[in-house]
Amino acid sequence: MKKNVCILNGGRCEVGGHLLQRVVNFLRLNGYGIVSEPEGCAAVIVNSCIVMRSSKKASQEALDGVLEKYNGKVILFGCLAGVRNKYERRGDVALIGPKELSKFNEHFKGPVAIETVAANCLDSSVFIPYQ
Repeated sequence: MKKNVCILNGGRCEVGGHLLQRVVNFLRLNGYGIVSEPEGCAAVIVNSCIVMRSSKKASQEALDGVLEKYNGKVILFGCLAGVRNKYERRGDVALIGPKELSKFNEHFKGPVAIETVAANCLDSSVFIPYQ
């Protein structure tokens, strides 16, 4: 049975989009499906951005919403995870900053390491740029 990972995207910058695309490619190569709802998932990844106040707020709201309703593995990924934040002392959230992609290897075991995965183009189903 294929395991699914829910990805919620609070980030909208292009650099973060490329990093998120590497994560999506890594998960797919290791047999995970990508879905937009957390029910029945192996994990939820909340991609975050802190470039603008509104994107930081959207990232926090997405993560808070997941933490209220979901009981599984939750990963805060992106720039918010790489700076001091209100989630760093919580035991129910794993933090993976933009320079810590190798941590995904620990959370999602498989034959392909994230260091070997590229992101040549952005998948519009997981990345929507600022308008």
